[in-house]
Amino acid sequence: MKLFNLIVAFTIFLSFSLTAQTPTLNINKTDGTTDSYSLSSIQSITFGSSNIIVTEGLVSYYPFNGNANDVWGTNNGTFMNGTTVSTDRKGNANSACLLDGVDDYVALTTYLPETDEISISVWVYYTKPGNQIADIIVDTDQPVAPAFRLDMHNTGIGITANKNGATLNKSNGTAVMGLNLENGWHHIVWAMASDQSLIYLDGTLVGTIVKTGSNVGDHADHAVIGAYYDGNPPFKNFFNGKIDDLRIYNRLLTPEEVSLLYNE
Repeated sequence: MKLFNLIVAFTIFLSFSLTAQTPTLNINKTDGTTDSYSLSSIQSITFGSSNIIVTEGLVSYYPFNGNANDVWGTNNGTFMNGTTVSTDRKGNANSACLLDGVDDYVALTTYLPETDEISISVWVYYTKPGNQIADIIVDTDQPVAPAFRLDMHNTGIGITANKNGATLNKSNGTAVMGLNLENGWHHIVWAMASDQSLIYLDGTLVGTIVKTGSNVGDHADHAVIGAYYDGNPPFKNFFNGKIDDLRIYNRLLTPEEVSLLYNE
């Protein structure tokens, strides 16, 4: 398990009350709440630091620690068709999403942020043979086209933005090609601004793609992880391998922040 689950979204202040009949430990959190514990029931206190290191503009975070919960926001996911968890890149058991490439995917509760700037940070371990397209995350506005789409195959990364006149169609692994993405953990960041998209692989900028038009609008159909939905057939391009530490931001990540996420 990743330690950040212990202290993710707040700083704590400790105070002791010795006037009560039973001494207590009060933890006053900056979210306005207080947790109180009887000192007689505390075996030990361990202090640590959060692994969430880039939080400005963070909308959703999926560490896949045994489930598909959004531990930062409210857009929880549901494992579909036997999707499960596996060992992550650091050797932690049950801490990465495992997909079989046949029918597994994660269904999100709602769509992605309605914003013209968005950044998606994700770790992937891709095992699909050949140049078969596998979708990492898709936000579909049917019957038009994907509002957002991040896909890949073993030698390329693809991106799509198509909403309210936005023109960015480099899907099916064509945004950046000539890569080696098979059978190994890789960190991918897609940072989209109003006029361009930046693609980072393992902390390094590998592609800049021009974008025109606005992508702001209601993305009102399906948002899924690990597959593509376009209505015919309902799902395809299933991801074969592992997806982990998926973060969604409503702004453009800087190169320094990308490096922090890669090296966390």
